[in-house]
Amino acid sequence: MKKSIKSKSKSKIKTFVICLILFIIFIYFKNILKDTPNKEIEKNTNQKVGVVENWPEIKIDKLEDNSSKYLDIKAEFPVSGIGSLSVKNEIQNIVKQFKIDNDFSNKKEDEIVFLGLDKDNRYTLDITYENNTSEKYITHRLNQYVFTGGAHGSIVVKTYTYDKNGKRYLLQDLFINENSLEKLSDFLKVKILENKDYKNNIEEDWLSDGASPKIENFEAFIIDGENIIFIFQQYQIGPYVLGIIEIKIPIKELVEILKF
Repeated sequence: MKKSIKSKSKSKIKTFVICLILFIIFIYFKNILKDTPNKEIEKNTNQKVGVVENWPEIKIDKLEDNSSKYLDIKAEFPVSGIGSLSVKNEIQNIVKQFKIDNDFSNKKEDEIVFLGLDKDNRYTLDITYENNTSEKYITHRLNQYVFTGGAHGSIVVKTYTYDKNGKRYLLQDLFINENSLEKLSDFLKVKILENKDYKNNIEEDWLSDGASPKIENFEAFIIDGENIIFIFQQYQIGPYVLGIIEIKIPIKELVEILKF
C-alpha cells in the first residue's frame, strides 16, 4: 500500500516537472516570436532617410593629402555601389588639377609671403559626399569647397545620376522632346520667384541668364524619391549671400517635360 502511494507520488512529480518544462519552452518561443517584428521595425527605423531599401549601402572612404605645406586637401568618395568608380576617378582628377593649379614649388619665399600663405593659412580643397536614391536612380553628390585666398571660399556642387544598369543619365536624357529645355526653364523661373527670399534678392536679369534654356544651367540635379532637385551654383541666379540654391519639385509636376 505504501509502495503504491509512493509510486503515485513520484508519477505526479514527474508529470508536474514535464509540464513545467513544456510551459517554460512555450513561453520562451512565444517571446522570440513576439520580439521578431520589433527588431524588424527597429532596423527599418534606423535606415538613412531618403534611401530606398532596394539600393545597397554605399561605403565611403576619405582622403587627406598634406604633401604640400601650403595646401590642405580632404575628400570623401564612394568605394562601392553603382557609379562609384567613375565618381572616385572624378574626385582624383579634381585633386590632381587643384595641386597643379596651386604648385608653389617654384615660388620664391617673398611670393609665398605676399600670398599670405603659411602653415596655418593654406589653400583648401574640401570635398564632401552624399547620395540620394529613387526606385530607378541613384544620384551621387559632391560638395566641393575651394579657398584660394580672398574674402571667402566658394562651393560648387556636382552630381552624377545612374540607373540600376550602371548607365549615367544627363538631364537631356530625360527630356520628352526638343521643347523640354525651354519649358523647364520657364517652369523653374516661376518656382524660384514663389520663394519670397529669392524674389526679394534676385534681379530679373540675373535670373533670366542663370535659368535661361541652356543645358549647362541645369546640369546639377538630384533624383530623390518622388522628387527632383535642381541645384543652382553660387552667383548663378543670385548674390553670394543666397549660397547654393536648391529647388525641389515633385516629379508628378514635370511629367510633360521629363520622363522617369
